[in-house]
Amino acid sequence: METQIVEVSTSAMVLSTVPEPVSDEEALRLLQGQVTGQIPPPFESDQLLVRTGIYMGPVRVTTEVLETRPELVEADWEDIEEYSLRLETGTISLTGFRDEPFLIGRIAAGPVDYRVRIHAKGRDINYDLAVDEPCEDYLIVLWPEPTTGSEAIKLGSDFLKAAFDA
Repeated sequence: METQIVEVSTSAMVLSTVPEPVSDEEALRLLQGQVTGQIPPPFESDQLLVRTGIYMGPVRVTTEVLETRPELVEADWEDIEEYSLRLETGTISLTGFRDEPFLIGRIAAGPVDYRVRIHAKGRDINYDLAVDEPCEDYLIVLWPEPTTGSEAIKLGSDFLKAAFDA
């Protein structure tokens, strides 16, 4: 596992196989029609939007790429959701909008369907504010698995509860 600090500038990060920053136009497209706290449809996309509670600033992100589905779900998290993602190339990157991406890992040459489990905590601490120090933590775990529907495993933050009630 590797933990890094990601700078977000529009309340979200993008998990992708596209190793380049996301344009403002692409950010708006991803945010339109969002139905959960994390990822807008279509879920078979090659990009995955991860919403943050803060408006702008650094967040801590730990990433892990596994060979198979993990047996245990980490219980020490406020929010846990799973989604499917089609990865088109042999690399996975994560970026805040307008920021340089960092490489999460290398996968088999695409296209390959992956399952993504996103864990989050701290989204309510400084909701919709700009911060200078990280107050939110994310664990993003990926493994190969055929496409299935989205699943909300745990909705603990007010941020995500509101997103599901909308």
